[in-house]
Amino acid sequence: MTRFIITSLLFFVVLFAQAQKQITVLPENGDCDFAIDITGEVDIHATAPQGYGKRMEVQSSKVSLYAFKKEHNTVWYKFIALRTCELSLTITPDNPKDDYDFLLFKGDGPNTCQHIQKGGLKAVRSNISRPKLQGKTGLHGSSRFTYVREGEGSAWSKSILVNIGDVYYLVLDNVYDGGSGHRLQLFFNHCKKDETKLEVMGLNVRINTFDQTNKRAVKSHILLIDQSKDYKHFDTIYNAESSNAIIPIEPMRSYECQVWAKGYLKKKESFKLDSTDKPLKLDIYLQKLVVGSAFEVSELYFVGGSATVVRRSHIALRKLLTMMKENPTLKIEIQGHVNLPVDTKKKKTEEYYQQLSTDRAKTVYDYLRKRGISEDRMSYRGFSYKKMVYPRAKTFSEMQKNRRVVIRIMGY
Repeated sequence: MTRFIITSLLFFVVLFAQAQKQITVLPENGDCDFAIDITGEVDIHATAPQGYGKRMEVQSSKVSLYAFKKEHNTVWYKFIALRTCELSLTITPDNPKDDYDFLLFKGDGPNTCQHIQKGGLKAVRSNISRPKLQGKTGLHGSSRFTYVREGEGSAWSKSILVNIGDVYYLVLDNVYDGGSGHRLQLFFNHCKKDETKLEVMGLNVRINTFDQTNKRAVKSHILLIDQSKDYKHFDTIYNAESSNAIIPIEPMRSYECQVWAKGYLKKKESFKLDSTDKPLKLDIYLQKLVVGSAFEVSELYFVGGSATVVRRSHIALRKLLTMMKENPTLKIEIQGHVNLPVDTKKKKTEEYYQQLSTDRAKTVYDYLRKRGISEDRMSYRGFSYKKMVYPRAKTFSEMQKNRRVVIRIMGY
């Protein structure tokens, strides 16, 4: 017993000097599809998981070595092995009375989560025993148990050999509601010599997709293309479904990221990683398609008193054209708005403002029509000055924002 304690104390010394990463667990992290990527991290502290997400994924009708009887309060993590090593890990509850069980799965491709949910992928390690040692549990080099079932049993399962490039999914389940957070430490021991560490952390982009309104993660189809000038054709780097993908890329190249999800407008972002100093994080917010909802065409401005678009606003028109082409079933109403001068001496007739607002909407309509967007998908109308953003606009900026175009979604 004394020998085991001494060995344990030596083992729990952190082998890699690195600051502890703080993580806030969101409700959606209770599902595998929204696993938190901890690649490259060795010491994290996370807030308490609340609930099991939107669906039960690893429940079993009977006592099992490979699944929880049911999920209670879960959080999913995923990581890529950057070296070929022996992996051990420690889970330490903030409250020793909490009971954290865990399952570790080896990823088998983009559909790992679906395979887990359907029972087609078995955990490679588990520990579902009752808490001991102040609630600590994990993987330990001295343990002889690959799996530990529910009930009285060892708090430790044996460590596992991970190969460079392998992807793993770790799910933690706190049996008790209203529990506290936890600390997760990963130890990579006895690593293979003469092996170059996978530089995922230095050369990668982390792409996270969210709902623009409620800021919750959205599982989306992510397509990443290398569009550097020395490529004769587009080179697809990544093409899969995820809500938080980590993708190795090369520095000094230009990339285009296309993201779409059912019920959302497709979105496109371009970026370039200039150096290898740190990874790039790209948060993409998707606008939900709701019939009747409306949004302003940002950065689309008109010359005062006319339906002429200012030169710098042609980018906004091109973005709108792209949106219509990439969402071929989308139907819209283009709404024009004008500014009413505060000085009543400069006020013109009601007919003038109504016609000007209609003409501004028609300018956008004609731009899209001439570039291939069907008339059946569009209509336009003017609202005069009835819906000004700044009813008593005084500055040039305020007046310019009153001269705007709003897109109303009519169908999709």
